[in-house]
Amino acid sequence: MHKQVHAMTSMAVIFFVTTRGLVCSLPAPQTIAQTNQAEQLAAEHIYQEQLKFFAADAQEYFETIQQAPMLAVVFDIDETILDARRQSTVITYQNHVYSYYPSLASMRTLYHYLTTRNFPIFFVSSRPETCHEQQDIEIITMYNIISEGCTPFRALFCKPSTQDALSPALWKLCMRKRIQSMYGYTIIATFDDDPSVFAEDAGACTGKQFLVPKGPTLRSESQTTPEVKIIKETS
Repeated sequence: MHKQVHAMTSMAVIFFVTTRGLVCSLPAPQTIAQTNQAEQLAAEHIYQEQLKFFAADAQEYFETIQQAPMLAVVFDIDETILDARRQSTVITYQNHVYSYYPSLASMRTLYHYLTTRNFPIFFVSSRPETCHEQQDIEIITMYNIISEGCTPFRALFCKPSTQDALSPALWKLCMRKRIQSMYGYTIIATFDDDPSVFAEDAGACTGKQFLVPKGPTLRSESQTTPEVKIIKETS
């Protein structure tokens, strides 16, 4: 007769002691699904806590800086301000469909702190300005950011197709140089989730470098059916 000796593991695997030693009994598929969901929730909780500490540390840094009109902060968009892992809504605009993403709560709180301190903010994203027939990605991106409460900001720059030869990191470097040389700002901090942005060949003109933590990949079963928003053109 088998004797159950353990039923509590990360995979909910049940072990039995037999005359041949320790034997493993695989869990039922439903148990695996439930375990995966629990692991997903735990990983997401850890990620959100990391973001809270990260944003709090960043705020402490800015509290040591005396604000001046030409001291600017640069933000990436995906996985820095917007949670591009989650498509909670889709947008239809001019007969095209676009993804709409929620903001990362802790990063939005930090953003609001910076705006109360009157730091000029620039968005520099490797999102394309256009993609195939979708000619309004930059407009939709701006709509998404503003709708999530990340405003005001000085400008939003998306990567034009004419700059496809440049890597995202080098293109962002060019834009930071442009912000400083053409607009006269001094960049005191840059937030991005891509470590290549802060690499030696591309990390100039960043000011303080803030590498935003990356979240766990969300499984498809954790996604919800997107809500549909229709943006109407105004005359």
